[in-house]
Amino acid sequence: MSNNQLLWRATNEIGDWFSRLGGSNRYLGMVESEIFLYIVCKTLDTHTNSDFIAEFVDPRIIEYGKDAVRNANNHIGNISATQPELNQLLSEYLNHYDQKVQVTNEASKRWNEFLSKFKLSAV
Repeated sequence: MSNNQLLWRATNEIGDWFSRLGGSNRYLGMVESEIFLYIVCKTLDTHTNSDFIAEFVDPRIIEYGKDAVRNANNHIGNISATQPELNQLLSEYLNHYDQKVQVTNEASKRWNEFLSKFKLSAV
């Protein structure tokens, strides 16, 4: 399975969970970008020496996400990439989902802060 497919599956695991029953699994104030932010931060934390989860991710996504988060983490753990490949993979992921959340007005403050930091540091 390709790295893109693994990211897609991880995103779908969490997205599906929080979309069930008309979104009733979501915590108060949760917006769509929280899912994408978790995926990127967890991928970086898993494959680099970083702690973006602690800095940017609302811990409620882990609490409310239950098995979906564990399943997503398994997909993320299977990603195999060099640092430049990982940077490219996540840049494409961020660009794709940033377009989506900006159009739908589902971008959280944490999402926008992370994007600024990621683009500046190019992890």
